[in-house]
Amino acid sequence: MLEGKVSVITGAGSGIGRATAIRFTREGSKVALADRDQEAGNETLQLIRKEHGDAQFFKVDVSDSSQVKLMVESVVNSYGKIDILVNVAGINPSGTVVTTSEALWANVIGTNLTSVFLCSKYVIPEMLKVGKGVIVNLASENAVLANANEAAYDASKAGVLMLTRAMALDHGPNIRVNSLCPGVIETPMIARIVAEQKDPEATKRTLRSTSLLGRLGKPEDVANAALFLASDESGFITGTAIYVDGGWNAFGGNPGR
Repeated sequence: MLEGKVSVITGAGSGIGRATAIRFTREGSKVALADRDQEAGNETLQLIRKEHGDAQFFKVDVSDSSQVKLMVESVVNSYGKIDILVNVAGINPSGTVVTTSEALWANVIGTNLTSVFLCSKYVIPEMLKVGKGVIVNLASENAVLANANEAAYDASKAGVLMLTRAMALDHGPNIRVNSLCPGVIETPMIARIVAEQKDPEATKRTLRSTSLLGRLGKPEDVANAALFLASDESGFITGTAIYVDGGWNAFGGNPGR
């Protein structure tokens, strides 16, 4: 489905990013793995190479313009082009606007939103050299349904949703840009959040209640949706969002439905 394509995937060290990278290489894409965690990124790289996939790891802080620019240049030097960009990198610390420090706010916005801007800024010119391209941005269910005590995260993901629409408008018809809005996905980030709660088991039950399908999502569920948006199978889709949330959006996120 992606034979001959070159993909850049941020946040590729774990969770959705790792699952997407593995899925894309299985479909024939060469993949540039971007993550600031070298150990995690190398683990993903080894998993792909065990399956004889073609990938390289680039240690990069995607909220830093100079590092992103260098990463994009390095990918082009290695693979000759960039066809697909999947912006996955993200963090989700707790906090209201009162309890969130300015430094934490800047970190969340930088990691979740500015990274999408920067990676797109430097990748789009390379896509235009090829003549076309596809960008998939990871927003969240939180982009449209706010969660308590997640002010910075909610704001950052809402920004991703609108930035996606703006880029689709500005860069079509050559480049398609869409977003994914996952619900609760069983990633290391979610595991950490659950473990920090006073009653982890009760938290798990509450999280499961956000799904109409009786289970939490898996990273592979989101990776499959990313593959669809990255492929020619979605050739008439741009500027929109696909919800990968087990139906959470259908009932407004109210566990007491």
